[in-house]
Amino acid sequence: MRGERKTKLTEVQVAEIWRSADTGAALAARYDVSAMTISNIRRGKLWGSLTATLGATGLPMRQS
Repeated sequence: MRGERKTKLTEVQVAEIWRSADTGAALAARYDVSAMTISNIRRGKLWGSLTATLGATGLPMRQS
């Protein structure tokens, strides 16, 4: 997949991050990446070509 040769994360790990309800800080520590990386994955700014195929995230919907 695009860019995977240069990244610390695999497609499987990105899918786990996408589906996880854990905090960004907890995921960042688990995968040894920054919290900003986790945030960007969850917002589709990183790994968007993969996350677009994964459906809904594991994050709860925000109440307004």
